[in-house]
Amino acid sequence: MPAAATATVVVIDDSDGADDCWSAEIPSGVRLAVFDGPLPAQEFLEDVQADCVVINTAGHGLSLVRYVRYLQPDTRVLLSPRARGRSLLPRSTLHQPDVLLPEGDEYAAVRREVLQLFGQESGLLGTSEDGTTPWCWSSLCCVGASDHAAGLRESLTGIGADIGEPSNRSSKAWLLWGETGTGRRALAKELHEIMSHNDGPFVTLDCVGATREALFRELFGEDCYNQSSEDFFDGDARLTLPPEWHSGGLFAAARGGTLFINEVHEADDKVQRVLLAAQNSMTEPSGDQKPLLRLICSSRVDLPDLFPNSGETNRLELAPLRARRDDIALLSSAILAEIAPGRDLTLSTTALVRLMAYDWRGNVQELRNALEFAATLGAGEELTDKDLPGYVPAVPLMSGTSHESLADA
Repeated sequence: MPAAATATVVVIDDSDGADDCWSAEIPSGVRLAVFDGPLPAQEFLEDVQADCVVINTAGHGLSLVRYVRYLQPDTRVLLSPRARGRSLLPRSTLHQPDVLLPEGDEYAAVRREVLQLFGQESGLLGTSEDGTTPWCWSSLCCVGASDHAAGLRESLTGIGADIGEPSNRSSKAWLLWGETGTGRRALAKELHEIMSHNDGPFVTLDCVGATREALFRELFGEDCYNQSSEDFFDGDARLTLPPEWHSGGLFAAARGGTLFINEVHEADDKVQRVLLAAQNSMTEPSGDQKPLLRLICSSRVDLPDLFPNSGETNRLELAPLRARRDDIALLSSAILAEIAPGRDLTLSTTALVRLMAYDWRGNVQELRNALEFAATLGAGEELTDKDLPGYVPAVPLMSGTSHESLADA
């Protein structure tokens, strides 16, 4: 069934063979218009509202950014290093591109951006030839132009296409691992919403500080645990689940939805083995292969023994924010739009430099807390470095440098 609307992507690219290259990269279902110079593109934009404009000309890119902003303020603008040249970005965010494309990977980066922007939830991406639609992932761990964010979006887009079809909703287990604050729980909830189509429960079990017995009682329920606690293991190697293991406790509460095990690395080794055995028995007794529930675990460390690389598991690493500093500008914009939707908040160059220089041991969650503090303290639409919390230190400048050049680096 066709989508209600079609996304329009305009590309201004004066390089040889640009039309064929962009046609091969932009997903089907998108209206693509490629122009080899500014003038024909400007004439087109005067008549047609674009959703995204890609600028890859030999210089003069910032002039085109300003023109697009003047003509279509809400259109998303992507600028290549080739078009930007050696020019510094203007201080006014109104004249800045939304995305600076990575050098040498412009085509793939634009494709990922289009999939992210115009996924199924937006309703702007038309159906492809096989009738499927790419998924759009909105979690903050997927926001940005870094290799990690782009790779995570690419992995999730493929996974979303698989789990989006009811016939393909297998009972694969998931491990989301990364430091505290990287967004594991938020991504788990988004996976749940897509896999369950919002009609199943999302049940959480936190393993921090819990004993083996307490976790078993929570998972199986009091009655099942009391009847079968001596029969969980045959010797020390082979685990045997109780016959009605899924009829009580959190396993029963999460039936038809998702059981999210938080900080699973804190759990006893035998509890982890129980989870693995349960995952291997996660289909309805009727034999129709419909999963009883889906198991998503989060951990601060990788657990290859519990979640090996196989067709039965999905393992995703969420990188710390200090390893993806280039994403901080886009992340900050996304967070500010979420926490203050009516204020159109932006960051001054000095504030952005301070945010990019900080190590963020609390990762995206700590960045969000800092921006909430700044949004509360700041009175205007532009938040300055004076609005940031005191633990985000000022950045000392060397002779001959400026905050603008640091943000531009």
